Amino acid sequence: MYLGRLNADKGLLDLAKAFNKLQELYSNVKLLIVGPDEDNFSEKLKSELNNMNYFLYGPTKFPEKVLQASDVFCLPSHREAFGLSVIEASACGKPILCSDTYGLKYTIIEGETGLSHITHSFNSIFEKMKILTEDLSLRNTLGANGRNYVKKYFSKERLTNIWVDYFDELHKK
Repeated sequence: MYLGRLNADKGLLDLAKAFNKLQELYSNVKLLIVGPDEDNFSEKLKSELNNMNYFLYGPTKFPEKVLQASDVFCLPSHREAFGLSVIEASACGKPILCSDTYGLKYTIIEGETGLSHITHSFNSIFEKMKILTEDLSLRNTLGANGRNYVKKYFSKERLTNIWVDYFDELHKK
């Protein structure tokens, strides 16, 4: 599953190429794409996907519910400030597959909460998709570890305390 804005910067064309290649090996895999369409990008995406095993869901106000339909969360972004959708997917216990771009490097622990791929490389995405397709135990472990990681480092209480400390420091200056 992909969840985010539909545009080229999010790496969706790379994801489509990787999924096409994966589909050649595993006819039972499906790709769920969720998010608002920017500049009619979905038409370009549809032309890239050469099979019928994908579903364009559109935007949602309830990502935590839609995430439950997935086995793996993919964010192949070419550039990202911070991957909040990765944190949300991890909180839902989903294993992560994301690019190694700057803002996403810090949302997973490689091999523990997810797998990263080389940015702009559909072959790298495909290789990691293949691993996750074949290894249910790894998917389960990554998902469980990801949920624990988010609970430990991204809880509302912890983040609120960090912000309070930050503003207290600013006030002292």
